Formats: sequence, structure tokens, C-alpha cells
Amino acid sequence: MYRLLAVDDDPAVCRALFDYFSSRGFFVATALNAGEALCLSRTSPPFDCAVVDVLLPDQSGLTLCQSIKETGAAVIFLSALGSEDDRVQGFLSGGDDYLCKPYSLAELEQRVLARIRARQGARAPRAMRFGPVCIRPDRRQVEIGGQAVELTCSEFDILAFLAQHRDAPYTQDAIYRAIWNQPGLEGTHTVQVHVAQLRKKLAAALPEHSLIQTVWGKGYRFSPPPTA
Repeated sequence: MYRLLAVDDDPAVCRALFDYFSSRGFFVATALNAGEALCLSRTSPPFDCAVVDVLLPDQSGLTLCQSIKETGAAVIFLSALGSEDDRVQGFLSGGDDYLCKPYSLAELEQRVLARIRARQGARAPRAMRFGPVCIRPDRRQVEIGGQAVELTCSEFDILAFLAQHRDAPYTQDAIYRAIWNQPGLEGTHTVQVHVAQLRKKLAAALPEHSLIQTVWGKGYRFSPPPTA
């Protein structure tokens, strides 16, 4: 699931972006100003792409761009400023793309996907290795002791999410929001069921150590196996 940050001072624009990209399977967070965007980019799991308005009430989107790019996200500007000089300034500030308002949501989606894939190719996602455990985000594969562990898409997403953020436990609600992007009462049960199945598969391949531990009152945490 790709993660998108939409930054625009018009609530209607943020809502349109949230509704459209959520329906396309993205996790979407919205911000009405640069301050909110910076807070989200620094406290949330990394975003893959940010769609940023140039004219924000507290700071220029051109300035905000550099801070967002430091987190590894691609940046696409959305702006009513459509002159050649405006577009050039957008690219000079570090933007990966520049789209003028009004725009097509379908076209924006294709530009977002193109920029994400380009950056993923440039970054060449690295495998996460923990002793006999190897998690390959680029291939969406898990191997334990050199043997593949067959996981569903949701099971893999949960394992990869916890492994990537292994320094702290995550509540069932936080995992549900990160993976499914649909807050609701059914989320905790959904996570419980998937974690239970995931644990069974991991235990069959690595019976001597539990890779996903429960931290009572705080949630689930990835626990790397001890090294020899």
C-alpha cells in the first residue's frame, strides 16, 4: 500500500484527493498547511509521495519541499501558478513533477505512481535480515533458513511494517490504519485474526523464537531472533 501526503489549504481539495486516492488503495494523510505537513512527515511512517500546493498560508510549498524530500518521499506540486517560470522554480526547489490546476485526478494518479516507482527503483529497496530471517520488500517475500514462507498480502504487510518499525510496539488500531487505512471498530479483530495466522506460519518455520511479541497494553512488536 503506497502512502500519500496531500498538502493544500483548501479543505475541498484535500477531501477530493483523500477520497480518490483512498478508493485507489492508497493510504492518504492530509494537511492544510506546512506546519501540519511537517508534523505528519516527521511522526508518521515514511510517505512514498507528497502532493503539495505551492501557495500555503504559513510557508511556501517550495520551501516545504526540501523538508519532505529529506524523508525520502517524492514531491509533486499542484498549483494555480502555471507560468513557465513558476514550473521552473518548482523543479529548482527539488520537486519531482509539477501539475497545474485544474487537473485530472486520473492523470495525477499516474504521475504519482510514476514518481514512486522511479524513486523505488533508484533506492533499490534492501532486504531486511535478522539471523535466519530475510524479509524482501521489493519481492514481497519472506525466507526463514533459506526456505520461503507463504504469506498472504496482509500478513506480509503486517510483518514488514513491524520489522521496519521494530523499535516500538504498535497497537492493533495503529496497524490497521497503517495497512488498511480504514479506522473502525472492526479493525482490532481484523488485525488479531491476521496476526494469529501470521504467528502460526512463522512458528512453523522458526519454532524456537516468536518473531511477533505482544507487549501488554501497548500492542505488537517485532522481535528479531538472537544471534549466535
